[in-house]
Amino acid sequence: MLMGMMEQLTNKEILYEPMKELHDKFPAWLAANKDKTPAEELKRYEDQHKLVDEIVARFEASTYADSNAADREYIVERMQKMQELGSPPSDLVGDLDTAQEAFAGADEQCNPQ
Repeated sequence: MLMGMMEQLTNKEILYEPMKELHDKFPAWLAANKDKTPAEELKRYEDQHKLVDEIVARFEASTYADSNAADREYIVERMQKMQELGSPPSDLVGDLDTAQEAFAGADEQCNPQ
C-alpha cells in the first residue's frame, strides 16, 4: 500500500509542475540570498537545487515513463534525498507550516480501527 502511494505521489502528472517551478525559481533565489544565508544552509539549498534539476531533467527526457521501474526508482530516490535535506526555502515553496498543520488536523480526525 505504501509503495502504491509513493508511486501515485511521484508520478509526472503530480510532481512535474511543482518541481519545474522550483527548478525555475531556485537559481534567482540562490543568487539573491547567497550573501545572507549561512554557509551550511546555502550548501543544503544548493544540494536541493541539484536534486530538483535532476528530477526535472528526468521528467523531461523523451524516454521517461511513469510505468518504467527505473524511472520511478530514480525519482523516488531523489525525492527521499530531498526530504533528508529538509524543506527548501520557505519563500520558494509557500507556507509549509500551514499545510503540515492541516495534515496533522486530518490525522487527528481519522478514527484508527
